[in-house]
Amino acid sequence: MTGARPWAAAGLVLVAGLLAIGPATAQSERTFDTVAGQAIVVGLHPSVKDDCSRGPLVEIVIASSPRNGAVAVQGVRIAVEGVATCPPIEATARRVVYRPELTFSGTDRFSYRTTDYLGRVKLHAITILVKPRGKRRFDDQT
Repeated sequence: MTGARPWAAAGLVLVAGLLAIGPATAQSERTFDTVAGQAIVVGLHPSVKDDCSRGPLVEIVIASSPRNGAVAVQGVRIAVEGVATCPPIEATARRVVYRPELTFSGTDRFSYRTTDYLGRVKLHAITILVKPRGKRRFDDQT
């Protein structure tokens, strides 16, 4: 009997590990351009349910922080139009805003995780191409 207990304990650890995983996670990778010191909205997550009614706000957690800027999650009110078959409605939303340091230029990265009212989890991997102040476009050499 004593020999069977390590297997039982291992089985419990395996079950506990599986339970900790939770729902499957979808992933999104996006790239944005901005200028040093200029904030940019990288995500907008309205509180509209699949049936077009207003729902609770999406939960947003910063999974990894940028090295050369700051990320903020802000609550806003927006007009939602053109979503599937939903009529236009006003809803609350959360937006994710990145602001690079004033003296930084180059590539910065961070990620955040959203969880909607149904518990669906999505990881958003964000890459920001930051150009120095005074340039209008990334291909601008002046």
